Amino acid sequence: MFEKAIELDPRYAAAYAALSRTQLAEWIFWAPFQRSLDQILALAQRAVELDDALPLPHSVLGNVYLWKKQHDQAIAAAERGLALDANFAYGHVALADILTFAGRPEEAIGLIEKARRLDPAHSADASLGHAYLLTGRYEEAIAALKRALSRDPNLFVGYWFMALSYSEAGREEEAWATVREFLRRQPDVSLDGAKLRLPYRDPAIEARHLDLMQKAGMKWRWPTDNAEAFGSLWSGLESWSSRTQEGNAQARQRFARALALDPQYAAAYALLGETYLRDWEQYESNDPQLLERASDLTHKAMALDASTAWFHRLLSAVSLRQKQHDQALVEGERAVALDPNDADSYVVLAETLSFAGQPEKAIGLMEKARRLNPQYAGDWYVFVLGRSYARMGRYQEATAAFKRILARNPDHLGVHLNLAAIYSGSGREEEARAEAAEVLRINPNFSLERLRPRLPFKDPAALDRYLDALRQAGLQ
Repeated sequence: MFEKAIELDPRYAAAYAALSRTQLAEWIFWAPFQRSLDQILALAQRAVELDDALPLPHSVLGNVYLWKKQHDQAIAAAERGLALDANFAYGHVALADILTFAGRPEEAIGLIEKARRLDPAHSADASLGHAYLLTGRYEEAIAALKRALSRDPNLFVGYWFMALSYSEAGREEEAWATVREFLRRQPDVSLDGAKLRLPYRDPAIEARHLDLMQKAGMKWRWPTDNAEAFGSLWSGLESWSSRTQEGNAQARQRFARALALDPQYAAAYALLGETYLRDWEQYESNDPQLLERASDLTHKAMALDASTAWFHRLLSAVSLRQKQHDQALVEGERAVALDPNDADSYVVLAETLSFAGQPEKAIGLMEKARRLNPQYAGDWYVFVLGRSYARMGRYQEATAAFKRILARNPDHLGVHLNLAAIYSGSGREEEARAEAAEVLRINPNFSLERLRPRLPFKDPAALDRYLDALRQAGLQ
C-alpha cells in the first residue's frame, strides 16, 4: 500500500515514513533478514528530507536509530518530532520506547500517560508494560501487558515482556506458560536474535533478560560462546536471506569464517552445508558433489549436537535430493520427534513422503504444519501442499494452491511446471501449452534432460509419467 502511494507520488513524505515504520516492525518481529536496517533508515531519512516540518518522519527516524543502537541520535530525532507537534500521541510513545531502552523508564511512563490523555485510543500498553518492568513495578507491567495481548494476541513483544515480568515477580510457572504460548504463535523466535538486536543501552539488562528467558524455556538456536563467531554467522544469515546466488556465496564465506573462529560451532557447519544445498536446489547445478558436501557438513554438525531438530531436518532434505528416501524419512521423523512444534520439520517430512509415493500422509502433515505456524504464508508450504494434491490426482485443489503462489510470485518456475503437467494430464492442452510457454519465458534454456536428475521420485514410473506430461505440453 505504501509502496503504491510512493509510486503515485514519489515526494509523499508521510508514505516514506509509514513504509519505514512498517518495515521496522517486520524487521523486529518477523523477518530480520528480509531487508537491512540501513534500507529502513534510508526510507525514514528520505521522509525527513521531503518534509522536515512533519512530525511522523522524525519519530520514525528515532525508532530506527534506536534499533541501530544509536541512542543519542534516536532521542534527538524523537524529540524533534515532539517539538514540531506537542500533541502528537505517537511521537510521545516513540520517544518513550527509546527512553526505556536507554535506561530512563520513569520518564517513559510519563510520556505514555500523556499520549493516552491526548489519544485514549492509543493505549500503548506494551510500551507501558516494558517501562513498568524496568522500574520494578512487575504487577503493573503484567496488567498492562495482559491488556495489550487481549487486544492483539499476536503482539509478540507482549509475550516477551510478560514472561520477563512473571519471572521477575517470582511467578515461574506463569513465565513458562507465557513462553510456551509465545513459541506456539512464533515458532522461529530464539534467544540468538534477541541477543544481537535488543537495543538496551545497559548490557547488564540485556544479559539478565536473556538469562531469565532461558530459564523460562526459550532456546538458543545458533549457540556459541564466541561472540565474534556469532556475529559472522548472523552476517551470513543476512546475506543468505537475499536469496540470490551472490548472497549465497557471501553467506558461505561468512559461515566459513564463523567456523574458523569457533571450530566446534555446530550451527555454522549446518548453515554452511545449507548453502551447498541451495546451490543445487535454486541455482540449477547438477553437480552431485554439492549434495555430498552438504551432507558431510550436516553430519559434522550432528556429531557436535545430535539433539537439534533442524540439523536432522536439513539432512532429510539433502538425503531426499540424493534419492536416499529411507534415510530422508528417518531424519525427517527424527526432526519431528526432537521438536514436535517445529512446523518446518513437518513440511520437509511431507515433501519426502510426497516423492516417496505417500502423498495422503504428506497432506496430513502439511495441515499440522499450518496449525503450528499459522502466520507463515510463504510459497514453500503452499508449494509442497499443491504438489501433494497433484500426486493424489486432486487437481482442482492442487491448481488452487499453485495459483495462490502465482498471485504473489508469477515467475515461480516450479509452479508453472506442475501446472503444465496437471493440465496436460487432464486433457487441457491449450492451458498446458500456455504454462510451458511460461516455463520457457522464465528459463529459455530449460530442458527435461537437466530436470530429470533433480526430481527425487522414488517410483521411476511416476517420474516418467510426470516428464511425459511435460513433453505433451510442449517442453523438450
